[in-house]
Amino acid sequence: MRVVKPEKKTEFYPNVAQAAWGLFCARKACGGVLRSDKADVGGFRADASDAGKASGSATSGARGLNLGGGAPSAVIAVLDSAAECEFFYSKLKYFLTLEGVSFDIKILPDPSRGADSQAARFDAMCERIGTLRALASATGGAGSGGDTVARGEKIAGAGIAGRAKTGGLGTGGTETNNAGASGAKINGAGANGAKTGGAGSSAVGVERPLLFVVATAESLFAPAPNPSVGEPLELSKGLKISPSKVAEKLVAFGYYNETLCEAPGQFAVRGGIIDVYPVSADAPVRLDFFGDEIDSVSKFDPNTQLADSKIYSTTIDSVPDSENACTGAWNACDYLGGGAVQWIFFEPAQLAARSPLLFQSAESDGVAHRGFGEIFARGGDSFTAVSSLETRSETFEDSEEKIFPAEPIAEIAAIDGEVGADRFESETHSREKFARKLADWSEEGIAVFVASDGAGDEKLALGIFESAGRPFKGKFVPSGFGEGFVVRDFGANRPNWEILPPDAKGAAFVGTRELFGRRQKNRIEPRRRMLSRRAQVDQLLDFSELCEGDYVVHLGHGICRYHGLTKLETDGKSEEVVKLEFEDGAMLYLPLHKSHLLSRYIGLDKRHPKLSRLDSKSWTKVKTAAELAALDYAAELLELQSRREIAKGYAFPEDDQWQRDFEDSFPFVETPDQLRAAAEVKADMESEKPMDRLLCADVGFGKTEIAMRAVFKCAMAGRQAAVLCPTTVLCQQHFINFRERFAGYPIVVEMLSRFRTKAECDKIRAQLAAGQIDVLIGTHAMLSDSTIFKDLGLLVIDEEHRFGVKHKEKIKKLKSGVDVLSMSATPIPRTLYFAMMGARTMSIMETPPKDRFPVETLVKEYSPEIVREAIEREVSRGGQVFYLHNRVKTIEETAEGLRKMFPKLRIGVGHGQMSEHALEKLMSKFVEGKYDILVCTTIIESGLDIPNCNTIIIEGADKFGLAQLYQLRGRVGRFTRRAYAWLLLHRHAGLVESARKRLGAIRQYNKPGAGFRIATRDLQLRGCGNLLGAKQSGHIAGVGFDLYCALLKRSIALLKGDKKTSGVLRSQVNFDFVRLGEGERAAVDVSQAENYFQEIRIREISDGGSETVNAYIPESYIPQTQLRIDLYRRLSMAASKKELDGLLFETKNRFGAIPDPLKFCFYVERLRILAESQNILSLETQGDKLKILLPAPNGGEYFKVGGRFPVLTKRRAVAKLQEIEKYLTYTLPSIRKK
Repeated sequence: MRVVKPEKKTEFYPNVAQAAWGLFCARKACGGVLRSDKADVGGFRADASDAGKASGSATSGARGLNLGGGAPSAVIAVLDSAAECEFFYSKLKYFLTLEGVSFDIKILPDPSRGADSQAARFDAMCERIGTLRALASATGGAGSGGDTVARGEKIAGAGIAGRAKTGGLGTGGTETNNAGASGAKINGAGANGAKTGGAGSSAVGVERPLLFVVATAESLFAPAPNPSVGEPLELSKGLKISPSKVAEKLVAFGYYNETLCEAPGQFAVRGGIIDVYPVSADAPVRLDFFGDEIDSVSKFDPNTQLADSKIYSTTIDSVPDSENACTGAWNACDYLGGGAVQWIFFEPAQLAARSPLLFQSAESDGVAHRGFGEIFARGGDSFTAVSSLETRSETFEDSEEKIFPAEPIAEIAAIDGEVGADRFESETHSREKFARKLADWSEEGIAVFVASDGAGDEKLALGIFESAGRPFKGKFVPSGFGEGFVVRDFGANRPNWEILPPDAKGAAFVGTRELFGRRQKNRIEPRRRMLSRRAQVDQLLDFSELCEGDYVVHLGHGICRYHGLTKLETDGKSEEVVKLEFEDGAMLYLPLHKSHLLSRYIGLDKRHPKLSRLDSKSWTKVKTAAELAALDYAAELLELQSRREIAKGYAFPEDDQWQRDFEDSFPFVETPDQLRAAAEVKADMESEKPMDRLLCADVGFGKTEIAMRAVFKCAMAGRQAAVLCPTTVLCQQHFINFRERFAGYPIVVEMLSRFRTKAECDKIRAQLAAGQIDVLIGTHAMLSDSTIFKDLGLLVIDEEHRFGVKHKEKIKKLKSGVDVLSMSATPIPRTLYFAMMGARTMSIMETPPKDRFPVETLVKEYSPEIVREAIEREVSRGGQVFYLHNRVKTIEETAEGLRKMFPKLRIGVGHGQMSEHALEKLMSKFVEGKYDILVCTTIIESGLDIPNCNTIIIEGADKFGLAQLYQLRGRVGRFTRRAYAWLLLHRHAGLVESARKRLGAIRQYNKPGAGFRIATRDLQLRGCGNLLGAKQSGHIAGVGFDLYCALLKRSIALLKGDKKTSGVLRSQVNFDFVRLGEGERAAVDVSQAENYFQEIRIREISDGGSETVNAYIPESYIPQTQLRIDLYRRLSMAASKKELDGLLFETKNRFGAIPDPLKFCFYVERLRILAESQNILSLETQGDKLKILLPAPNGGEYFKVGGRFPVLTKRRAVAKLQEIEKYLTYTLPSIRKK
């Protein structure tokens, strides 16, 4: 074998700082490209915000000026690992945007590496197909067919409007994928089109943006589908094709017909609408048909299922065969056409060492071997090698050496401190020294660009320069370029950036770490597909979670057993109903439109409850007794709460500019729930009543940021804040995070835990008592009597459920008269339900951060092969692994076994019996990536945030509780990369039923945001016990915990005087001209007729020419039973006109034009909501009479005018409903006022 070399002249650039690789690649590929019209974008001076214009003028006729010596159709960057590809992606995008050219960046994954599961493998294959299609389209290779044109679409160019908190460049509040767009959610390149595109779209007359492919050597030569087979399906507006034909083609392409289209490879059919998620696209598409013609094509959000923007066309590739897509003789090289490709190899020596065969060629003709030899033989391509050192591989030993003078500057701003106020002073001097260094560079002709995440960072930076006594002559730019670096002299490679002063010879990019001392966050630019992120706790009862035989409570009849859905024949019509079993086998068939009457049953323990009798009044007695008991208990709860509310607290001032700047510097996009929770917490702090709020949010959902904002508000008001943590390790991490977040602000943060020496603790306590420390983060050591605050204003309790009774008693003393914010992902049931019932204020954050994948949970029998597979796959993608072995006696033995299994990996061991400093050192090294595997006990359970660790292996998973398993699983999946939790069971372990259910539940609740529901599920598995005290236990057993909590919530509202909550829970609506459900008109009720003549009169009134209509959801409109159930429940539970109107809009958007029977459902519910707002008990019609039952001392009294019922004059159903609405809105209120 011999080493292959390019046949033409190549270049080698040594000593290029890794932080500057993105800049180098952008300069090398686009250094000579002319710029287009100029506009101020994202803090830069870049291309016009009209991305289509930029795409045309910035690239048209300019490719020939490229420094690579040709006009490349694509640039391929080859890196050492998949993890490096991820980080390089965002840096490259940053500097390509700065160059002001139109571009499209794609990553080429290798499905055979780093894909631990079928789902991850499928995702990688889909992304791979999309990248290969784009590469073929750009270079004119095989498989480039199916390129479509999106007429009138604006293609995203280099510019992006505004600064957004996305970790990359600003996107003006829009959601861009690769290039960044101004005002449009469109993919960054025409090569792969709008966000729905498979093959993509290029605006008419606009040249395709330059394609960048980021790949590893292995992914380039990994097997790929035959590029000449499987012509994609092109669908565009105006195309003549029937919905059934499209569905047939989708099935033939391997797509699955699902209830909801939420993931690539799925489609859903609903009448004249087809939702499909193309495997090579990053968002699903909605095809709306008019007969046999596609009337419109739209992207839609799989989370809300709402269409958000129209496009012209989409291209659909076949679903890759998971068994055969990664086998065969084809690879990425077979997709390359005749177009010139510019190849850039980063760290060629490492590439050759990692994949030596790919850089070698067989010397004998009898051996076939595919590798870089065939790429180096491509005549029109150019090749460049880059290294952060002097090392070059044998492949590039004859290359011409060139200079790109980029040096790292991270070490210049090293900040070392001491303890408390002393450390704060040292940090301040260190920043001032670094500011003077930057000022010197500016005077030497080096342009200084300082990363800024908002106005707050800019104000802080200017303050540092002012303190240093030097003027700031640099510019603020959006962060996202990673670690800082400096290019002292561009020489011939001087860029034509608008932000670069004409006389500047070099440039320095200074990140937040260099200037403020914040730990550098390597942000991976989101490029993920849009996936479903639905909230986990949005319904009282989810039919998809109910199993045959589960116990439920019918509001009117009592406890029963659920037996699924069935069809019921009535009067020759078939209707779907819920089958419920009561005592003695009595069955009740509940129509779907009344499913809101059901709730889950949770009793005292795991024993089965007694079923209620259908023909008995015992249920009414039980429910009445529970209502009275709930009222008494509510009074007790409110008395306890009132004692706290009577106490006068401190009203913090409203947000000032410092607070707004601090929040603006948050480097990520807040979720709506996060913004709401932050507003609620700050509103409580600004009130005179002491805050006592519970913040319930899933692991990794941003609870810490909410706490930081509250602490900042407290500290800037001149008061002290305390953060209480359950473990020393979590305390250490909070200390690091708070220090970094508050860096640059006049806030002193300190830590009190076992990681501090006694001398340090004494010094910290002395400074705390003197008011020199603003924020103290500590474990239970902070609860000692020797810890005295000068002016405590806020107490934050993290992982509240981890503290025992003894600690909580001390916490009560500490929090007397101060604001308290408790945080937990799996709150204990008492805390959870008290908050839900109104005895304690609560904020819930259910929405996961953008681009967060659910954790893939696998329950397996333990075997060395499973362990090897899990670890190898994670390490191969550059990640780290938690290996949880919860026995200290045998943990070293387990670690030794792993060392023998993986002799080249770095393995650390951590447990609670280690010394404080040893544990601190171990965890710090693991966070810094100096260990590949951490073998540990449950010390990792609470709060640790290590983004690079995305696999956890839990030995003996059946020994843990459900909430504990969920917390442990939450240690991974805090990143934009799929994470895996392996729950391993030893072969001899016989699972008890409760353990089996726990493991089943943890697999079921695998989506982000499930922590809130986990607490409820854990309660179901073990019963609620004596949760509310012995006096209430009997009533809970009688009516179930859910219903009891609802009664208690109503009682609390009644005692508080909340008329809206304590009044009419639900108005009964019954119109004789509207039949709920399918079927013929209901028989006339003549049971109240006293004689034959009255019976005739009732029939005459009923048959008096009035139109009778049906109100139901046609199966032809929504064929999927689950979706119909969901819509029925949401209709029945709508509490306001605004909520109902939103549901109407959503239904039209998702399912098309509303059929008449469903319109009547909406109208009936509209009148029900109106009746409830008027405190009406029941609303019904009988012929032309309108019967309105109002509350009265004796239970109820019909509303009459002059002793008569109001009379309806309309005969048509719609007109009659409108007449009733008008009467309730105007006439009734005016008469009642008199």
